[in-house]
Amino acid sequence: MTFNRKKLLFCCRLGIAVAILAIIFSRVDTTRVLSCLTRIRINYALLSLLFGYLFPILILSWRWQLALRVLYGIGVPYRLLLRHYWTGMFVGYFFPGGIGTDVYRAARMTAEPGGFKVNAAAIVGERVFAVLATALLLVVSYPPVSTRLVTEPQLTRIVRVIYFLSISAVAGLGMLALLNSSLGARLRRFVQRRIGLEINRVVHKIDRRSVFANGKADAWELVTPFFIWRNQLMIIVLTILSQIVASVGGRFLLLSININLPLITHIFAWTLMCFFFLLPISVGAFGIREAAFIVIFGLFGVSREDALASSFISLASGLIAVGMGGLIWLNEGLKRSKSAANGNA
Repeated sequence: MTFNRKKLLFCCRLGIAVAILAIIFSRVDTTRVLSCLTRIRINYALLSLLFGYLFPILILSWRWQLALRVLYGIGVPYRLLLRHYWTGMFVGYFFPGGIGTDVYRAARMTAEPGGFKVNAAAIVGERVFAVLATALLLVVSYPPVSTRLVTEPQLTRIVRVIYFLSISAVAGLGMLALLNSSLGARLRRFVQRRIGLEINRVVHKIDRRSVFANGKADAWELVTPFFIWRNQLMIIVLTILSQIVASVGGRFLLLSININLPLITHIFAWTLMCFFFLLPISVGAFGIREAAFIVIFGLFGVSREDALASSFISLASGLIAVGMGGLIWLNEGLKRSKSAANGNA
């Protein structure tokens, strides 16, 4: 992709974010939003930051370590992966769909255990299993909250469509595991090919001259461990755990503006939110985040103003978490500069 094309895509995404925010602010009472923010309960907001943003980073770094161990038998120190994961969040914050974080993580592991190729594959595997885990959690959490929906019939139908698509995805993956027929074999080959292409895409983002980027056979070999189902179980469990912990943080988030919804509602809402954040149409999720809060929590009777206020608190918490990654990144840079200066002395 040329520089001009990248610049054009960035401007388009920025324009989409601005347009969405303009539409939102034209339809809310900004006075009510500001009033809601001035009454924020700081203790709950801090608990939201802890459970909704910091604890999940610890769990997801553990998931990366586990993916390397169960998929490829490679042991990597947890602190190393936590540092790279956190700095990757900072470096990749303004890239859509989280791809910037993934590329940074793989690039930083070039000289580490497993190297560049295996980490690129493991990171792609994490994302694949995360989508599966999110779909499973959505399937489980929707029935208990379906009777609580108090929104317009059109939005209710959209939620049901997403729900049935999730069921279809889970059922399709079940077919991959169970069918020994030629159809099952074709489905498995199709999924293997798509995962292999995704691995190559991550590799190309880092080094277009890499032998691995041009050698697809290596990608196919690295995909094989994904289809050993016992390898997937703990990765899926950690993903679900991370999502539940984040949902607890989400509950504290809304409690900070005096809105009390059951935890199961938050599990469904924040799981559905994940699908919104996968959309690669914005910069830093600006606009997408605010719209998602209004639409999803509006399903349960939360006003636009309250939902928008909670999205701003979420943004502040996210920036604090990402900023911590920036401090780690800056500290590493200072250490490298100091080492270089001492070496030249």
